[in-house]
Amino acid sequence: MSSASRLPLELLEYIISWAFTLHSPSGDLLHVPSKPSWGAVSGFSLASKTCRAIFLEYWFMTLYMAECQHSDFENLFSTFPDICTRWTRHLHCVLPIDLVRHRMHVPLTVARFEKLQTIRLGYCGLHSKRTYAGTHSALSSHRGVDSFSIYNVLWPSPIIMKHISHTFIGLRYLAIHGRTIWCGLCYTNSTPAFASPIPRRLRYENSQGLGLPALFSKCLSSLHSLEFVSISVPIVDGGQTLLTEGDGGNEFLWSGECDDCITRNYVDEIFRNDWVERKRNGEPRLPSLQVVEWKFTDLIAEEDDEEAVDEADSPSSSSGDGNNDGDA
Repeated sequence: MSSASRLPLELLEYIISWAFTLHSPSGDLLHVPSKPSWGAVSGFSLASKTCRAIFLEYWFMTLYMAECQHSDFENLFSTFPDICTRWTRHLHCVLPIDLVRHRMHVPLTVARFEKLQTIRLGYCGLHSKRTYAGTHSALSSHRGVDSFSIYNVLWPSPIIMKHISHTFIGLRYLAIHGRTIWCGLCYTNSTPAFASPIPRRLRYENSQGLGLPALFSKCLSSLHSLEFVSISVPIVDGGQTLLTEGDGGNEFLWSGECDDCITRNYVDEIFRNDWVERKRNGEPRLPSLQVVEWKFTDLIAEEDDEEAVDEADSPSSSSGDGNNDGDA
């Protein structure tokens, strides 16, 4: 009998949990798996059968799949059926540019995770108009998911908010990492442009919808548990919109309006005051929504051939971990 087998079960669980916490990466990047690398923690799977059972539960608590095919999921499910019924709480999935053949596979997967709580969904190699269109609507409804983060959204729009609200009715946290912003004045998307100094974030406390485009609030109004909305978007300088952090730097309650609309329409004081008042007292309100936060990042052109994640974290590698499980 190994020394690990003689340790109390609670202590083994604590040690393995601590190791996963210690080696988990920081940050919130799409291509960075929200779990340790296999090599950093896989030694626990070799210590004993008891350690192996605990380790696999922690390993698959977060399921990371990149450039995945439908067969990757099916192979994983057949090898480890507990992934669907007991283990996986967090799904981090990166889909490739060719979404046509993946579109009908997403709901087939998500609906099978009985314990799922959070989803991070992203797309790599986005350089065409059709890449994102409609894919979010393929997600099947899941009542247990309370946190949803989506990356590389080319055109955030009310229809996307509508699909999200219909899909995750118990949502409490929503993060959208977009490429553009939706303007509630002209109903188009564009890259935000500000005059210097450019802010890095804008935060609305006790929001109840303030800080979101009005149609976003309307589409999300059915999410009665929604508490936090974060929107990240790249920006450029050279605009005429002046927006600074701190008191007095956001007197017009900016909520995604494009620089062209602000420049053209805000010179009319009557229109400007009426627009700001409509945002301040708009309906419907989201009574549970405490924070709306905008995060602004530098606009960086990406290469057309965006690299996939490291081979060690690829689906074949994730599934391949199961090839050594004959003695579990």
